[in-house]
Amino acid sequence: RFQQSFNRLVFRHDALDLPIPKRDTYLLEYIQRNLDLLQDHWRLHGNSSQISQLYDAIARNAEVSEYSAEALAQQLNMSLRALQRQARDRGFTIGQLLENAREAKARKLLTDPKLTIEAISTQLGYSDDRSFRRAFKRWTGHTPAEFRQSVI
Repeated sequence: RFQQSFNRLVFRHDALDLPIPKRDTYLLEYIQRNLDLLQDHWRLHGNSSQISQLYDAIARNAEVSEYSAEALAQQLNMSLRALQRQARDRGFTIGQLLENAREAKARKLLTDPKLTIEAISTQLGYSDDRSFRRAFKRWTGHTPAEFRQSVI
C-alpha cells in the first residue's frame, strides 16, 4: 500500500534464493544502509507513532526540497531543541535522517537524463554543484556522473 505511515516489502522465501540478473550495487548499498539504520532504531525503540510522524514530515519536506532541521521542527510543530533531544534519546541525529532523505532524492533525480547535475544540485538545496558532487561522493563513493551512467 502506498501513501501509508509504514511501507514494507514482502517476498516469497524461495524468491530470495533466485539469482539477480542485473545487479545495481549502488542501490543495494543504499538500501542496506537504510535498512540497517531502521532496524537499529526499531530494535531499540519500537515502532512508535512519533518515529512514523518524523519520517512522514521528512518526506513531506523532501517533496518541496527542504532539508533543514529547522524546517523539520516547524513541520512537526516543535522547537528545534526538542526535536534534537527526541532524536538523541532514540540514538540518531536529525542530520543523519535528513542526509538519507537528500541522498534518496539525489539517486531518484539522477535517473532522469534530462536533468543536469546543476539542476539536481539546486533541487536538493545546495548552493553550488560542487557541494552536491562532494556530498554524493561521500554518500556513495562515486560521482553523480558515474552513478548516472550505471543506472541509465
